[in-house]
Amino acid sequence: MSRASKFFHLSRRDKAILLEATLSLALARIVMLIAPFRWIARRMGEQTSPMKTTDPGERSEQILHLAKILQAVARNVPWKTNCLVQSIAAATMLRRRKMEGAVYFGARTDESGKFEAHAWVCCGEILVTGDHDEEMYTELAMFRFPKQKKIGNT
Repeated sequence: MSRASKFFHLSRRDKAILLEATLSLALARIVMLIAPFRWIARRMGEQTSPMKTTDPGERSEQILHLAKILQAVARNVPWKTNCLVQSIAAATMLRRRKMEGAVYFGARTDESGKFEAHAWVCCGEILVTGDHDEEMYTELAMFRFPKQKKIGNT
């Protein structure tokens, strides 16, 4: 079955999520190309010490469905969608749904001594992006979203 045929057989809801994922990945890629990493990191959420986010409970199925579609789109778009692009897109899509989660940044050295960085998104125990290899990285920073609104004039 061709991609176009598969698309037309999707539900209206899944078509909307697929289009949203495509746009989110495209915008995330553009941001990654033009903005410095420190600017991107500040907008990911509130930086906190490493910890797990709240369990999404009844929204788990919705998160898993969104993750599945986002990962499928990321594999099939004509531009590069590395872990950072996917994490930015996932965080954007989850924020739109007012879901709590976190973007993690980690690093490691591979067998040849080469430095590698990685980003992944979790909602509670659910890994939204990251290919289940986050255990291989030393966690450097975590940004919770949605960012807590400041109280007062500060």
